[in-house]
Amino acid sequence: MGRSSKTATIEVVDRHENVLASGRFATDKAGYAAMRKHVAALPDRVWAVEGSNGAGRSLAQRLLADGEHVVDVVRAQHVEQRRVGCRKAKM
Repeated sequence: MGRSSKTATIEVVDRHENVLASGRFATDKAGYAAMRKHVAALPDRVWAVEGSNGAGRSLAQRLLADGEHVVDVVRAQHVEQRRVGCRKAKM
C-alpha cells in the first residue's frame, strides 16, 4: 500500500522470485478493477498483502471477497525492529 493508502503497488513473481509484472494502482473501484485485469491471465495466484490487518486490510478483504487467496506479509522494517527489540531484551 502507498504511504497515503491511496495506491497499491504490486509485483508479480514466479516461484523462483523472478518479477513477471508490476504496477501501481489507485485503491478506488477503477484502480482495483485495473489491478485485477492486470493479473487475470496468471493462474493460481496468491496475493501477499503487506499489512493485511492494517493499511492493507481493505485490499485484502476485497480480494478475499472475490475468491482470491491472500496471505499477510510483515514489512521488513517491522521484522528488523523485532530483532533489535529481542536483542535488547536479552542483554
